[in-house]
Amino acid sequence: GSLRVMAVAVSPESIGVARSDSYIRGDFIITPTVPLVLTPGDEALIGVAVFNNLKGSGKDGKVHLQVKASEQLEIVDGADVDLDIPETKEKAATIKVRAKDSLGVANLEFIASIKDKKAHLKEDISLRPATPFRTLVWGGMVVDGAEKMEIKRSIYPDFARRTVALSFLPLSLAHGLTEFLTDFPYGCTEQLLSKAFPALVLGDKPDFGFTPEKREKAFKTTIATLRQRQMSDGGFGLYSAYGKSVEFPSIYAIHYLLEAKDRGYNVPADMQERAKAFLRTLINRSPTEIFEARSAAYGLYLLARFGQSMGNEITTLAKEIIALKLNKEWDSDIGSLYMASAYKLMHQENLAEKYAKEVLPQSNYFGLFEKYHDLYIHNAMLVYLLAKHFPDRLKLVSEGAVKSFVAMLKEG
Repeated sequence: GSLRVMAVAVSPESIGVARSDSYIRGDFIITPTVPLVLTPGDEALIGVAVFNNLKGSGKDGKVHLQVKASEQLEIVDGADVDLDIPETKEKAATIKVRAKDSLGVANLEFIASIKDKKAHLKEDISLRPATPFRTLVWGGMVVDGAEKMEIKRSIYPDFARRTVALSFLPLSLAHGLTEFLTDFPYGCTEQLLSKAFPALVLGDKPDFGFTPEKREKAFKTTIATLRQRQMSDGGFGLYSAYGKSVEFPSIYAIHYLLEAKDRGYNVPADMQERAKAFLRTLINRSPTEIFEARSAAYGLYLLARFGQSMGNEITTLAKEIIALKLNKEWDSDIGSLYMASAYKLMHQENLAEKYAKEVLPQSNYFGLFEKYHDLYIHNAMLVYLLAKHFPDRLKLVSEGAVKSFVAMLKEG
């Protein structure tokens, strides 16, 4: 390129202007084609073009090309090449490299020279395993004897982490689960929320690694994303605010807003009002299957948490469940405990006990994960609701629920 230098001089009697142009150029232009990513053991052919821009080198320019590699790479062929490149002409060479077993950022340095005239260029390559980053969580319960865990995967040591948490309290299970969620690579709404909940609920416990700054950042990031995904009906989209609101993730998002509000976070009032409107629409729908009734019960519970009296709505839902002939199944379903918790919030103790008494931990595998519900979600929500609203019942069920969590972690 060219560089232009200008000067202006002014006196009371006259003005003077001067200009000078300078052509800026390097002696050599090096243009390599380097892969972005290599896996240990990979071999790659790298093309590198060299343009001889050295003034006076003539028709018989002898350019020496040298390639140096960091310790993560091995140059198999082409580390030193002599090229006949006339002045203002270009030629290419091919370099063969092999990736070693050390992960991280590797680099190649290209040096073109004629006698004492040189040009340097560095390029980086990311060395990564052929498989994605993965977090494995394992849990056990030791009563007598010992538990042993074998890591059966071949792990590169460069970025591998192995941590163990031991405790008399089942909360230690949350360490591994929090790590798992932190590194979880997907971003649909319910997964975004599952990543956000630990910072909200466990953020005041320093041993989980949350600082006040991390808690605040996690909350603000989550709220900003939820705002982008909130629909006109107050529900939330799975990835954006297009299409239709997705039922369970929307209820789960509203639950997050409530938990944040209860913990003193500044939850936007307009988001809360639209969320309440969504829940109202949800509970006014007549369910046709048990998962719809469960969602309605969850919505009733959250509206009760917002301070609204839901007695009539619970009675209506109970009648609809009987009409669908689901009442026997419903008595032990987590939906029944949502209704019981709503009654508890309204200080209707007898009705609360009626709906809560048969909801117990599930130990038998009762089907695949479907409609955001399975054995482990049932047990997790059971512990949550009892701890919050029925603490006297918690001791009756907590051991069985915790054992199911441990079994889940043992099975991967």
